[in-house]
Amino acid sequence: LSHLSFADDIVVFTDGSPASLVGTLQVFDEFASMSGLRINVAKSTVFAAGRGRRALEEAATNSGLSVSTLPIKYLGLPLTTKIMTRNDYEPLTTKIRNRLLSWTSKALSYAGRLLLIKSVIASITNFWCAAFCLPQACIDEIESMCSAFLWSGSPNNTSRAKIAWEEVCCPREEGGLGIRRVKDVSTVFMLKLIWCLFSNTASLWVSWVRRYLLRDAVLWDVKDTGLGSWAWRKLLRIRDIAKPFVRWNIGDGNTVRFWTDLWHPSGRLIDIAGESGTQKLGIGRDRRISDLLVGGAWRFRRCRDQNLQSMIHDVIGFPITLSSGRDTVLWKRRDDEFGNKFSASETWHQIRSSRSRVQWSKIVWFSQGVPRYAFITWLAIRDRLSTGHRTSQWGQPQRCLYCGEPDETRDHLFFACPFTFTLWLKVVGNLFGIDPDPDWDTTLERLQNGTYDRLTFILLRLVFQVSVYFIWIERNDRKHSNRAKSVEQLAKLIDKAVRNSLSSTHYFLKPKLKGIMCRWFEAHPHRE
Repeated sequence: LSHLSFADDIVVFTDGSPASLVGTLQVFDEFASMSGLRINVAKSTVFAAGRGRRALEEAATNSGLSVSTLPIKYLGLPLTTKIMTRNDYEPLTTKIRNRLLSWTSKALSYAGRLLLIKSVIASITNFWCAAFCLPQACIDEIESMCSAFLWSGSPNNTSRAKIAWEEVCCPREEGGLGIRRVKDVSTVFMLKLIWCLFSNTASLWVSWVRRYLLRDAVLWDVKDTGLGSWAWRKLLRIRDIAKPFVRWNIGDGNTVRFWTDLWHPSGRLIDIAGESGTQKLGIGRDRRISDLLVGGAWRFRRCRDQNLQSMIHDVIGFPITLSSGRDTVLWKRRDDEFGNKFSASETWHQIRSSRSRVQWSKIVWFSQGVPRYAFITWLAIRDRLSTGHRTSQWGQPQRCLYCGEPDETRDHLFFACPFTFTLWLKVVGNLFGIDPDPDWDTTLERLQNGTYDRLTFILLRLVFQVSVYFIWIERNDRKHSNRAKSVEQLAKLIDKAVRNSLSSTHYFLKPKLKGIMCRWFEAHPHRE
């Protein structure tokens, strides 16, 4: 390897002798005389290593070149082959902390903070994960800062979390907020590297690994001998995770190894038969499918081993027809379905820790919803709002600020309280088709399982979220600002918020939402 180039940067490798450096500079001078393009000596650096580095550094200085040592940063990332230390990943954590601190002074809602974490912070982290296997200490620090920022608005205040980060990082349909854990993202990027090795993606890294680390061996058989970089050794350690994702599609059978490649649904046949199986069947370890499948029939030696007989039965029962096309590697996309492209999203869904789905997710998350209202509703459904009942556990009892009820619970606030139930009756109108119930669980059950037309279902969820939001905001205003609004005033605020939300969807341009504003007015015939 003589040189690497990227954009307007070029890295030239020499044998480390002063004469080699002089020869390299002469080549650049000849190139300049022919093209008029001359290297900028002031922006060029020599990195020396091994024996004779002093002589090389002296020659570089005499040529006007600066001298430096590895590791360095390139494109914002440290160039290192060793395990990342705190000094290596500190630029990442510092950048994230500074970015979060720059947002601390802004009056962001929970939903606003969530959006910044899922977009800006995730993109910064993904950039690093694509290049490095981040240490667990780095991952823990990043997630701690994100959790603190989500709940308190500052990456330094870690004591106000309402819900465990592990639960927050679940998909929405499983009760979380859809944030992806950094460790899972890092694993997905490492699995993509394994996919690149099998699919022989055109890249210098793939070519180098296949020639110097894999050579002619199968990835599954390579031993962790300490060769290669720390990242390479990390790849070897996740092979068991990668195995279920890889499957070969047989074409001419000239590439796929019978024993060691993943072409059969049962897995690698060498793992089933053991090393002795190659001898008992007289089939060499490196024999290809095309060597054994001739004329549409398998050529197997007779044997008495029941384990091998069962394996042979499974092989014969798996339909394969050789063709003129090449063998191709596939990647698992979902259960028992493989494709010829790598999907980061579908791979993430398969490696993450999954939980049971929650029915109420469709009440909180829908395309016409408003994130600010949805987040507070999500907290309410999970009973994590700081109601009087919850704060009493910390020695801070709180009566209901609407009716004076001694125990201010979530269920009382929505909508067992006479004040809030009167408000709920006014704003929901006749959307339910039956009289609303003050019981929280009954209301949720009707929202989840009721039979409604499309427009009514959208309106019910929207007015439910807006009501929960404004009831909670009004409750906090009464507690901290000593200001109180009447039922009529709150009803007008909720009505306006619903209509504004509907207008923001541009419903008049979308056939599926045609008539939704009219349906809202029909549900409230006595409102001005």
